[in-house]
Amino acid sequence: MFPGKNLSSLLNLPRIINSLNNTLNVAKQIIPIYKEVKPMVGNIRKAFTTVKNYANNTSKIIEHAHENVKPLKEKINTIKSANSKTNNPTFFQ
Repeated sequence: MFPGKNLSSLLNLPRIINSLNNTLNVAKQIIPIYKEVKPMVGNIRKAFTTVKNYANNTSKIIEHAHENVKPLKEKINTIKSANSKTNNPTFFQ
């Protein structure tokens, strides 16, 4: 099966225990790192989604912004007409 090596030399109990110990030591180091990094990766995904949604909404707002913008003179006339109807004193004319 294995040329030059005997099966009993490969399945040596101290060697198996040493390999398991090394594996467990690596796992003890990796698991806490994974637990700390996992929420950060999730937050990065959410941040990219938020930025993408913001960019999409901003472009829609810019497209429709000209519909809601009134010229300055029209706004001033609207304010003056509202003030004249209420008979309240107007300031800063």
